[in-house]
Amino acid sequence: MYFFQRLFNPRRQKNKEDGASTSPKTDILVQKANTLHLLLLLLLFLYSVSYTIINIAIESYLEAWITAIPIPFVLIEYVLFRKGYWLLSKTMNMVQVSTVVGILSLITTPASGILAFYIPILLGTQLTFMGKERRYAHYMTAYILAALAFFLLTDIRLPGKPYATEQELHLDQFLNFFGAALATTFEIIFILSVSNRIQADLFEKSAQLHFQNKELSQALQANIQQNEIITRVNRRFDVITSETGVGIWVWEKQHENLIWNDIMLNQFEGEISMRSTDLSALWRTSLHPNDKPRMKQVLRDLTDGKIHEAKEEIRIIGQKTGTVRILQTLTISELDSQGNLIQLLGSTMDITEQRHLEESITSKNQELEKTNQELDRFVYSVSHDLRSPLLSIKGL
Repeated sequence: MYFFQRLFNPRRQKNKEDGASTSPKTDILVQKANTLHLLLLLLLFLYSVSYTIINIAIESYLEAWITAIPIPFVLIEYVLFRKGYWLLSKTMNMVQVSTVVGILSLITTPASGILAFYIPILLGTQLTFMGKERRYAHYMTAYILAALAFFLLTDIRLPGKPYATEQELHLDQFLNFFGAALATTFEIIFILSVSNRIQADLFEKSAQLHFQNKELSQALQANIQQNEIITRVNRRFDVITSETGVGIWVWEKQHENLIWNDIMLNQFEGEISMRSTDLSALWRTSLHPNDKPRMKQVLRDLTDGKIHEAKEEIRIIGQKTGTVRILQTLTISELDSQGNLIQLLGSTMDITEQRHLEESITSKNQELEKTNQELDRFVYSVSHDLRSPLLSIKGL
């Protein structure tokens, strides 16, 4: 059942379903196998037409009828092949050729050498079924061998025009063996051409792969060296920034990649493992809701080139504790020679304690000012109360 389902399944070259390949070598084999199939159809057509004309000329009408049978079938097989039914076309071709040759051996005699054509037929079967069609070559080989055994061992003979002389038999033997040898030679040449083509393509692809591997190796080595340099610079940079408590971040426009140092991660109460994730999500969720519209506008102005530097004070909410912290930020845009944005560089400094201290100082100042005001009122009240007795004493 599966065989017949595949047999009537169109496989066009453009979608490469069954004639599809998994390697360049298989691609070449499938293309060459289809080319050989078309050439065999042409040779069979020419052979059938010429032998039909010869048999009619010598008044061997039964043989003429047998040799004429493949002509319409060849045309049908060609149309099927052009429609994409590769497997059906190839199967019909091999079945009809092996059957017609066997029937001709029953009309003449196996001694005529007509069965020698089974050699190129078997070889052609192995050559025309390639790629995922390869399994069907075994089915067709089994059929052809069974047909050959039947026509060799059977005693059935069909009526036909006998050979008038021994010379006619020898001539027919020569033509049959020569035709079979010629077809076999053609197929061997085809095999050699395919082999040379495959070797040339494989050599070319091997050279390309070697060149690509060399380039990849050089690029990988350069990338390793660059990563080592970046790692050393980052290590030194982290040491410097760790002493100052400054968070650093970089946003690359080309890759839209956001990078933070450890201090900035700590400020946002993030984990070190979050370096490999989308840190912009952590930024958005940590930013205080009241500060989001303002910072969104600032970043938009920076990326659009309206401003090139921005100093802002923002509030963030810690991911773990929910503590509100105050950060002082500085963002600078880096441009290329044409004025296009390359990346944004920024720093953050935790000024929460500083702001709390300032608020505490402000509160203390307000309390002192209030105390001074109360002291002034008290002094004024005391001085007013003492003024009357002093004036009385002075009058005495």
